[in-house]
Amino acid sequence: MAHSLQDGDSENSRLLHAEGVKVKPQLTDLGERPKVTMTWKDLGYEAIVPKTKEVKRILKGVSGYVGSGQMLAILGPSGAGKTTMLDILAQRNKGGTVTGDLSMNGHEINQGVFRRVSAYVQQEDIMHGYLTVRETITYAAMLRLPKTVKQEEIVARVTNTMQMLGIDHVSDRKIGS
Repeated sequence: MAHSLQDGDSENSRLLHAEGVKVKPQLTDLGERPKVTMTWKDLGYEAIVPKTKEVKRILKGVSGYVGSGQMLAILGPSGAGKTTMLDILAQRNKGGTVTGDLSMNGHEINQGVFRRVSAYVQQEDIMHGYLTVRETITYAAMLRLPKTVKQEEIVARVTNTMQMLGIDHVSDRKIGS
């Protein structure tokens, strides 16, 4: 059941407002969520190659934008820097030097706010083959959501997520089968 978001109704909205980030609530069937846009301009990334100690430029002059509720595809050949780019956007820099501007709703990114309004799925397949699709998503939700979220809400979010991804018809199949 959806409700109207008043200032201070949502923990995420409170935190975003406290950090000076302006948000627009987005109505979903699970209630209202803050709208978040991410913009990056002239991103670059350089890393030192351990064996040779030379500086290698992985990214140069990359700019883009993704809005709330949008999907972003990053395409390129092997070794082009796609994973590095996603790691930078997800604030998961593993060393090296990042240059350029990265912002959330037009403001510098605050790590605490960013972690509350985003999630990162690793490139490696780390799902367990003995769990069903529903069990896997439920497990991930239980690890990510605060302990105060009730089981009924988790079930509703898992069901909604599977429907949004178009995988609800395989919800009871084992992963990889």
